[in-house]
Amino acid sequence: MKGIRIIILFSFIVFNVATSFAQQISRSEMITLYQSIASKNWDSSFNVASDIIQKYPNDTSDNKSITNYAAILSASGRVAQSNMSYTALREFLWQFMGKKILLPAHQVTTDTTNTINMLVLKENDAQIFATSVAKDFKVNTILSVENFEFKEPFDIHKCNGIKARCGGRIYHIEVNKYRDDIWILRLFLNEAELRKL
Repeated sequence: MKGIRIIILFSFIVFNVATSFAQQISRSEMITLYQSIASKNWDSSFNVASDIIQKYPNDTSDNKSITNYAAILSASGRVAQSNMSYTALREFLWQFMGKKILLPAHQVTTDTTNTINMLVLKENDAQIFATSVAKDFKVNTILSVENFEFKEPFDIHKCNGIKARCGGRIYHIEVNKYRDDIWILRLFLNEAELRKL
């Protein structure tokens, strides 16, 4: 009887480990997502990202964080193109509260006069912050402003000019209450980390 319990327990552990490995977003799915984002076909990238998120609810890899950001950005792009309402956007975004995102690589700067499609590092009372602005120049709309808070201080000036990815955990989402096309949304994130490439 004891031997049967051990076999059942062992089988259960093997099944769970195999299932957890099987539930990782594949490279081919990420390539499809990158291609749809690069084409700025927001409807397509929204569908691809949403399908991946639904298919892999328990994935905690970087690919999931990248996909979360792609879904948010694509939804914002759909609003900018009048293919999604602000009400639908707000409802869609709540699933990302407390979730991690990871941005694509940006050039890092401490120059606060040039913020579009850059990662701008700032320091205030020994706390480090970063801001990134994603703009769709085709429709001349700011899709998303990401505001990051870092736990640990570091020398921001040593990061000038490097390429890096920035990620964090979303703790607040603000949707443009005026519903105009100047900007769509703002993300506020803590637990931020800067990954030099």
